[in-house]
Amino acid sequence: MLEEFKTIKDLERYFIDEEISREYLENYRWNGNPICPKCGSNLYYTLRTVKQYCCKSCRKNYSVRVGTIFDNSAVPLSKWFTAIYLLSNDKRSMSSVQVAEWIGVTQKTAWFMNHRIRTMMETNNMELMQGIIQVDELYTGGKKDKMSKARKDKVIKGSGSAGKIPVIGIAETTTGKKKFITTEGITADNMASIIINNVSKDSILVTDASPLYITIGRAFNNHIALNHSKDEYRKDGYHSNDIEGSFRHFRGYLDATFKGMVRPWHLQKYANEFTYKNDRREKVIFYSNKVKKTKVILKTILTPDNLKKILRYRDLVILNPNHNKQWDNFKEAC
Repeated sequence: MLEEFKTIKDLERYFIDEEISREYLENYRWNGNPICPKCGSNLYYTLRTVKQYCCKSCRKNYSVRVGTIFDNSAVPLSKWFTAIYLLSNDKRSMSSVQVAEWIGVTQKTAWFMNHRIRTMMETNNMELMQGIIQVDELYTGGKKDKMSKARKDKVIKGSGSAGKIPVIGIAETTTGKKKFITTEGITADNMASIIINNVSKDSILVTDASPLYITIGRAFNNHIALNHSKDEYRKDGYHSNDIEGSFRHFRGYLDATFKGMVRPWHLQKYANEFTYKNDRREKVIFYSNKVKKTKVILKTILTPDNLKKILRYRDLVILNPNHNKQWDNFKEAC
């Protein structure tokens, strides 16, 4: 049974050493009965000197960290639990500098820990969204009003979206669930592919009057196109306020905590964190709900699907060699 930590001080007082943290994780993950992550056997020897187990079936050594985000990490579990608490309970998230100062590690270590935790917030739900679906796009990147004239002339070419990374937002109005998808560029075909892969064709699609949605709109039972240029923000009771409001919060989330300096190849992880917290928020938010959020994050970390998504540090810092010129322009714009 998970302990209830109403404050960060309660959590830190409970996990006073590594032994207590390890026993806590073992009881939570295995219910006190270690299971080999290699072969699934529950027969084991205890290696007390190294705090590990040896499987009697496959003779492999393992610990409670194997197959989790704590694997191959020298950071104490107590600091991991504190980082999970901090990242899951602040709707604005926390930067690696803040986490590093709080738990007493370097900024690079905190950055790596944050990204492992964000990876666990990625949802694998393949169910298509349905009902009344709002779709819109957002462009993230450097702001024109903060650039010098020389840089603006160099980076901003054509429309204001040039040199920025588009984020496609999909909102299910009945449940409040949202999904943000980053892409290298937006075309009608690209937009159609993303919507078809995430939205049921029986849904009512609500978008603006952009030409991007004309073709895909014909594939749905009903397509409501709102012409914002003619001050049309509601038609027959349909609107796109939900997704537009979420975009406003998402932009504030990036600008306030990370100063808008999120790189394109990491932007999807931050979008996953934002939508993960949005989908699990309570209607009325009290401080006591932080207990429930922390429990949800812990349960999410140890699901079978997430155990396959462990990242190494070099997997995060090595850039994708195939990113195109638009992504290069984004770096210059920032």
